[in-house]
Amino acid sequence: MSRLEIKELLSRIKWRNVLIVLILFAIVAYLIWSLPSSFKVKDNIGLKVSVDPDTIGIGERSKITVEIKNMYPQSEVTVVLNAFTYDDNLVFMESSGKEFNTSDIKIGPSETREVSFTLEARKDALPGNYRVDAKVREKERPVGVEDTVFIKVEKS
Repeated sequence: MSRLEIKELLSRIKWRNVLIVLILFAIVAYLIWSLPSSFKVKDNIGLKVSVDPDTIGIGERSKITVEIKNMYPQSEVTVVLNAFTYDDNLVFMESSGKEFNTSDIKIGPSETREVSFTLEARKDALPGNYRVDAKVREKERPVGVEDTVFIKVEKS
């Protein structure tokens, strides 16, 4: 291809269209990149809480699974997990109460740890939706990331 042919080819390109396509591509790439993950993240600590099953009968149990992710790429963190219910009739089996606390959990760089515990709807529980909050914070910090799940209790 000669210089003249290249020059002629470049003059035929509709640069406005090329610019529009590039801008659209950049917008799509940004939207895909910025989609929220399933982890709630604060101060480089990610938290994801799930419940299985999410509907139980009176006197039955449900498993809560908490995934904690260290978003720091090069340093280990030590975190503490606290979980709470707000009714005396929905209790953590591990503590026999409305609150569940862990000791220190060490998580390596970019690693994830999973903690599970069991909730039981006591015999005196009323049918309805019960809230369970989980909070993870670095050991030395008072503020952390929080997430909430609900357990539906039905008459057996």
